[in-house]
Amino acid sequence: PGTFTRNFLVRDGGAGFHSNRLVDPFVINAADQIDFDDAGSANPRPLTLSGTSTLANTYNGDLLDNADASRAFSAIVKNGVGQWIVEGAGATLAPDAEVNVNGGVLGFYLNALGTSASTGGINLANNSTLRWEATNNQDLGARLKVLDGASATIQVENNTTFSGGLDFAAGANTGTGALVKTGAGNLVLAAAAGAFSGGFTVAQGTVTVNQTGALGTGTATVGSGATMVVNNAVTNNIVVSGAGMAPSGGQLVASAAVGNVTVGSGATIGRGPTIGSFTATGMTVAGGARLEFKIWDINTQVAGVGYDQYAFGNLDLSGASVTNKVVIKLISMSSASTLGAAGNLSLLQGVEGIQTFSFGSFNTGSLNLGANNSANISDLFTFDTSQFTYTGGAASAASLWAIDFDTTNGAITLTAVPEPSTYGLGLGALALAAAAIRRRRQTKKA
Repeated sequence: PGTFTRNFLVRDGGAGFHSNRLVDPFVINAADQIDFDDAGSANPRPLTLSGTSTLANTYNGDLLDNADASRAFSAIVKNGVGQWIVEGAGATLAPDAEVNVNGGVLGFYLNALGTSASTGGINLANNSTLRWEATNNQDLGARLKVLDGASATIQVENNTTFSGGLDFAAGANTGTGALVKTGAGNLVLAAAAGAFSGGFTVAQGTVTVNQTGALGTGTATVGSGATMVVNNAVTNNIVVSGAGMAPSGGQLVASAAVGNVTVGSGATIGRGPTIGSFTATGMTVAGGARLEFKIWDINTQVAGVGYDQYAFGNLDLSGASVTNKVVIKLISMSSASTLGAAGNLSLLQGVEGIQTFSFGSFNTGSLNLGANNSANISDLFTFDTSQFTYTGGAASAASLWAIDFDTTNGAITLTAVPEPSTYGLGLGALALAAAAIRRRRQTKKA
């Protein structure tokens, strides 16, 4: 076994442990006592952890003499492509100890890299990973620094809040590093960022943005299977990555205004669990992307209150086609915040059942259809009604919904027509219903 079972004395130059083990991790546990040289010194005494072993190599040394608390490791240095995990309460670290992750993975438990009073930076080099272990949800946001031009990863498995803003400027660093979040946990960004322009990628789990400016100034990317929730306005460009068919791609949930959004095939965007507005500076939507649209009450409530509303801004549909359509997923709500049969959208008989209401708006001068200029805009969309039922519980077929773009005023409307077989409509009423759908599917020219 790789357990280290002895006490050791730390003098100038610090201590180092190196593991290339392929079986049995190297473990320095709490029974291993550290004694710091009594002679005071201004020279650094770093703890260096290195090697190529990807096992759970662990450092958890404790103090032999409590009087040594004033003589502590000046830094933790993680070198090599291997993995090390730091346990303990940080008793062997100086309050201003820097943590330098130069490669591989460094995992840590609560306070193992310092307490809330610690001031040393946690510096992440290119391709390095800092991982929160077990139930650890310590807030280290304000201490994180990614080196300029580098891309580093934080693996957060538990719900964690960064109360301090991300600010990578330190020394020669100007804040151009990029950060990637992995792990299943929800990372909440609760403060505006400082110097952080390299971009933020949500590769796994969820990132919730609760403060304007929390993402810095770079592009935010939501990876396949990951989610970004925006609860306070941001101006970043946001790329929601696609993969296969929705909902296999990334998901963007925005109850506050966002910047330019690119939605890939298989990706999903929406307002969130409650009805409201989704507002973007601009939107580029690929075929196969999914737009969620919730409906509660179209008769007594206005758009954005009784049903969702999209303000697309500059709209680009050049990535969609009549053979690869954008999907509008209709979701019925029994109230503004409760899933269920639509609270006030009844399935009516005959022509009265043809119901039209607002879907949203776009900037007329910036609509980009690409190769779809000769097609009806409505033919670039299809509907998913698997989660929609009318008041009373009656279902509706996707073919009985249509979307209409008015290129004169930028208005976008939806039209719903009742299922003829359900209500036994006569041929005349059926013809009127079909004509209404056709009219809705014609592009209005300016």
